[in-house]
Amino acid sequence: MKISYIGTAKGLHAQAVKNFAKGNYKIAYDTWSTILDKSSGDIVALKGLAYCCVLEDKDREARSYLDEAISYAANDPEIPNLIAIIYLQNGQVQEAIETLLEAIERKSDPLLTKTLNTIKDLKTPDSAKMISTKPLMHLTLPSAGYLLENTKAAFLKFAPIGIPVLLVLLLILLYPYMRNTALGLNIQNRGGITAATEINIKGIKEIVNARENFKIILDADLIKYKFEQLRKSISDQHHNRARILVNELFASNASFAIKERVEIMEGFIIEPTVDSVDYVPTYKEIAIAPAIYEGVMLRWQGTIANLHHQGRKKTTFDLLVNFVGQGQIEGIAAVELEGMQELNNGEKITVIGPVLGITEDNRIIMRGDKILPLS
Repeated sequence: MKISYIGTAKGLHAQAVKNFAKGNYKIAYDTWSTILDKSSGDIVALKGLAYCCVLEDKDREARSYLDEAISYAANDPEIPNLIAIIYLQNGQVQEAIETLLEAIERKSDPLLTKTLNTIKDLKTPDSAKMISTKPLMHLTLPSAGYLLENTKAAFLKFAPIGIPVLLVLLLILLYPYMRNTALGLNIQNRGGITAATEINIKGIKEIVNARENFKIILDADLIKYKFEQLRKSISDQHHNRARILVNELFASNASFAIKERVEIMEGFIIEPTVDSVDYVPTYKEIAIAPAIYEGVMLRWQGTIANLHHQGRKKTTFDLLVNFVGQGQIEGIAAVELEGMQELNNGEKITVIGPVLGITEDNRIIMRGDKILPLS
């Protein structure tokens, strides 16, 4: 826990600060309680009492002091930061994220950003309870007249680090916009493969028309519903459903604030193995809205065509999706694999790997992580 001192504490405040710094939280608590009895609304006392309670595992009492303190000093970052820490200690990750983001929207601060980035580094929401939260705590203990006397001193103290941190925060806030733009532009060319130009894809004209007119417009209730579904999919370790929901929300009309929350939740998605693929979209679904399915793990069967080997470094081919006998071809996937693969044109296989994009001639680009014989 970091304690900063701005100005000189006097009287009972000096006694409380001295005992708090020594770890005598019970004595500090009693002293600040006395101050609060005499001067309700004393921010230093309210924050000091809250920190004493948190350090003594009295979270509910701490929240009562913090809720009162924030009504007097809504832009004090140490208050929402401690509220977020209490949520984390109780495993309430989403509530901690909401608290921090709302505070950042009011007024950005390095302390809030640090705690938010700590949450982003979690592997799963369940690991929140294992975070060492003391290093995230920061309490400033000034004199009684600190609000007016030390504004300039506080600025001078934090200015050297404030500007770089603000630039990082700006990047964090703009990330959903940049990601959204990138998703929208993910209609790309891919060289090195001879297209199966003689093959007709079922309903391709309707698919292309649908893609050109595709938009995601969500009302507030649907955004909320999809966000809750995202949380559930992450909890259930359904990678594909979670990835699709993330991409939908990024590509939608949801606000930047919502997309920032989505970006944090995205960090909790556990990457699937080739043996743990959940929902698998069809060629038509992906071809209509390729950006929505970026990163989704496919498990498609079909027939190999246009097989090429780039030395021993890479193998590429077109997979005629679901063409394993007679009939029309559902679609074409341009598959890339690392290394020299012993395959043959006309061979019927199952390919497992993620969606990477789509070519101008409507082939879904996918990476071949695993090739299986058709069962």
